[in-house]
Amino acid sequence: MSEHGPGLTWLADRVGCTPDELLADPRRLVAALADAEVAVRGLATRLDSADDDVRATAEAEADRLRRAFVDAPDPGERFRATVLGALRDATDRVRRASDGRSPEGG
Repeated sequence: MSEHGPGLTWLADRVGCTPDELLADPRRLVAALADAEVAVRGLATRLDSADDDVRATAEAEADRLRRAFVDAPDPGERFRATVLGALRDATDRVRRASDGRSPEGG
């Protein structure tokens, strides 16, 4: 399974599957996107409600959703960490090879 961003993870959670399962099923993905669009429009409507309780509940929901996206690991940072790890591994292999040791550390 590969890592996915918060948007795809949120969509998959909404329909009760993994992000990879969602990506593997185009019809399910389109349905999830349509459902999410309706849900977000509904949230926007509730945020503008004249009813204080409805608006407060919607604001709490919007804050949870916002935090889920803002607090999610940055895809660029994950990529940099992966590249850095690969470069470190390659450097270690080169050093071991130049010391006359096998790349496997033997």
